[in-house]
Order: sequence, then structure tokens, then C-alpha cells
Amino acid sequence: MGAAVIERWTAGGDWLEVLDRASVSQARELVRRLGAEAGLAEVTLESLATAASELAQNQLDHARAGRVAVRPVTRGGVAGVEVIAADAGPGVADPAGALAGRGPASGLGAGLAGARRLAQELDLDVRAGEGTCARARAFARPVPRSEVATFGRPFPGERLSGDDAAFVRTDDALLVAVVDGLGHGPEARAASAVVADALVSAPDAALPDLVARAHAAAEGTRGAVIALVRLHLATRAIEHVGLGDVRVLLGGPGGTQALPAQPGLLSGRAHERARVRSNAAALSPHGVLLLLSDGLKSAAGPPSAPVAEPIALAQDLVARFGRDTDDALALVVRTG
Repeated sequence: MGAAVIERWTAGGDWLEVLDRASVSQARELVRRLGAEAGLAEVTLESLATAASELAQNQLDHARAGRVAVRPVTRGGVAGVEVIAADAGPGVADPAGALAGRGPASGLGAGLAGARRLAQELDLDVRAGEGTCARARAFARPVPRSEVATFGRPFPGERLSGDDAAFVRTDDALLVAVVDGLGHGPEARAASAVVADALVSAPDAALPDLVARAHAAAEGTRGAVIALVRLHLATRAIEHVGLGDVRVLLGGPGGTQALPAQPGLLSGRAHERARVRSNAAALSPHGVLLLLSDGLKSAAGPPSAPVAEPIALAQDLVARFGRDTDDALALVVRTG
């Protein structure tokens, strides 16, 4: 995929290029059609249709290369609809402020507060200098709740971050990955991007098999270190593999638990193919899962209070603990 993260965000499916008001209307009508097929209640359906309008209109007014997709989804066998809005703009500078209504009434991110209010779940992926992807969902019946937020920025003075992240959902699980390419800048990103793509290429595969795919994908690159986590949504059971210094932390009422990683590097070279070990854990009800690149200082961790908005935590961690000498990226998963 190269360095353009929007190409991963918008891979597969049918996408609307957001070009004019007709594009906004088309997105809204797609939600209505798919929502009716999924059995969404009328109020839920209209709320999600309005959220699609908010996201698409925001792209039309303020973003570059805006695209919107509307897709049927399931969770635990329950039907739902997901609206995905991705752009190649500068990235929302203050997504936490936008969600809280502290930002300007107009400008990039203006539609996020509306989408947050109208959807049952909202995932956000914000990359400084690269773009923003929002995923708003609603379901026909209550389901185990989960939301993902990623906030990343490059090494100061660089255009691209060597850190990357990706996630993919199946009916009953969530697979998330953070990849830190060796060094920083475009060459580090070339490594992290191909590894991230490989890690989410087969979401039902065993984690060691996915790591083997990533090893092969990393051949010819600088190499990368990783954290890969599968969260089973109904039970909150966790499977984890870590190679190198991407940290994985679980936060909850009982405190913070750090999941172990092993030394290693994904490079495609045979002598560096460590035999990976999977770890098992469980996320507390209303707990939070953090994946942090090594651009964040070791003091970074989950807060003691419940997390209100995952993107606010991810943004805060990067702002307060990001090193001036490296790229920095935080991925947060909230359940409950």
C-alpha cells in the first residue's frame, strides 16, 4: 500500500467520492436502505443516516480526497450498519476537542461531535499530516460494545511517521496491531506499512501464523517490531503476541497489567525469525487496552478513572509522553 494510509482505510467495497451535496445525500440514502435490511429501528436508522451526513459534509467542506462507504456488519450474529468516512487531509488536530464541542463551529473535525452523539459506536484513526478515518456503527439489538481510537504523529520535521497501526473486526472478535518501523521517516514507514497490512490480512488466523506472514512481508525492508492483540468481545479474553518494544497495557479497576513481549525483529531474514509465544489475558468490564509505540515514554499508561473517549486518551498520551526524538503512536480500545 505504500505510505498512503487512506488506501488501507478504503480498501475493498464500494466507495463514494465526496464531491458535492449529491454525494452526501447518496451516503444518507445508502444508510437508510442497508439499515432497513438489517432491521434497525426507525429512530436508530435515522440517527445513523444523519451521522453519515455529518461526516460526509465535513469532508466536503474541509478535507481532501474524502471517501465514504456504507456497509452491513454483524456482531455476535446481530445485524448492523457501519459508515466509514476517510480522507487524506492534515488529520484533525484536536479530535478530543472536536468531540467535546470545544473546537470551531466550522473546520476539520466539525462533524465528529454529531457523529459521536448519533451513532452507537465510533472508531477514530487520526494521523497528523496524513488524514482521518471515522467509523460510525449502529446495531439492531444491543451487542458487546467496543471502540478503537488511534492517534499518531511523525518525528518532528518529518512528513510520514514510521509507526503504523491497523485493526479489523470479525463477527465476534477485534484484531488490533501496532507496528514500529526501525528508525523514523519514509523508510521506517515502508516497513511498518507492509507489516501492518500482513498482520490484518487474515483476521481469523492464529496469531503465530499472522506473524509468519508479517516476517515474509518485511523482507527487503528495514524491519519492524510489533504488538498484535485479538480481543474476543463477548468474553473479553485476549490473545497477544509481542516482538520488540511496542508496549501492551491493560487498565481496569484492579490497576494496570503489562503484557510480556519477547525480543525480536520482523525483517524476513531467517536468523531473526523468533519462535513467537502467544500470551493470554482478560480485559476488565469497562476496561481499556493500550498499544503504545516506543515513541512514548515508559510513564505513559491508562488513567485511574474510566475512559470517556478513547481518542481523547490516545491524543493525550501522545501529547504528554511522546518523545521529541521519535515518531509516536497510541492505539486505545475501550469495551463495555
